[in-house]
Amino acid sequence: MSDYLERTHNGTSFSGSDQNIFNALALAMHCSLYASIKMTPNSNVTATDLLRMAESYTKKTYKRGQHLLASTDLKAFAADLKGKPKQGI
Repeated sequence: MSDYLERTHNGTSFSGSDQNIFNALALAMHCSLYASIKMTPNSNVTATDLLRMAESYTKKTYKRGQHLLASTDLKAFAADLKGKPKQGI
């Protein structure tokens, strides 16, 4: 059973391990977009911020320009979380 909560009007609220999976995959997409077209989520987030956020999930250190590597590592991190059994509340 998944930890996410369905909401009305096609909205979904995530909690627990599903929230970490969603956050990691969203960050992976942001890193991928930055690597390909230098697009950031908003004007307050820098390229370095993306790598620092990725480090908090993967526990790996990234140097400038390694956004594609960070994206790949974040996808692997999310896949690993999907395979683990969920913790009971």
